[in-house]
Amino acid sequence: MSSAKERARRNAARRKYKPAPIRCLVIAEAPPSEDRYFYFEDVRDKDKLFVHTMKVLFSRQLEGYIGGRSPAKKAQLLQMFQRRGFWLIDSLEDPIPAEDTATARYLSQRSNLPERLKRLKEAGDIGTTTPLILVKATVYDAFFSSLAAARYRVIDERIFFPSTSREPEFERGFARALEALP
Repeated sequence: MSSAKERARRNAARRKYKPAPIRCLVIAEAPPSEDRYFYFEDVRDKDKLFVHTMKVLFSRQLEGYIGGRSPAKKAQLLQMFQRRGFWLIDSLEDPIPAEDTATARYLSQRSNLPERLKRLKEAGDIGTTTPLILVKATVYDAFFSSLAAARYRVIDERIFFPSTSREPEFERGFARALEALP
């Protein structure tokens, strides 16, 4: 599948679960290079961002999902995420090429996140009071200061990505970020 088709597929999956209104915008680094995007319902493994985000938000409802990874159960959890007003986007719209290493500088040079946030704001999807949670240290390092200076309500919590044994750190950081929400 071409990268344009892959991006369109990710965008369609994300739009399906866009809440109205967006009460909290979660911004991750980039979609994975494989077929396991946060909003794809049929992801059998390596879905750590989804699983650990849901664990913090909906731990009791997650119980039936982890063992079987049912697409119907994931859709139900995504609907709960949507009903609570959460929406997740990535700072980069496409996966990071395998030969590249994402750093804060890499993200800030290649991302059109500020423009996409401006479009969301102009469309009335978010406002200056909509909390933004930045997931992954590189995303925080790349965007926290500039988004705060632009008067976005960025939660000041540097959250590690839930991989390479950092799942507990992610869960604690994401939970602290949620505590800062209105």
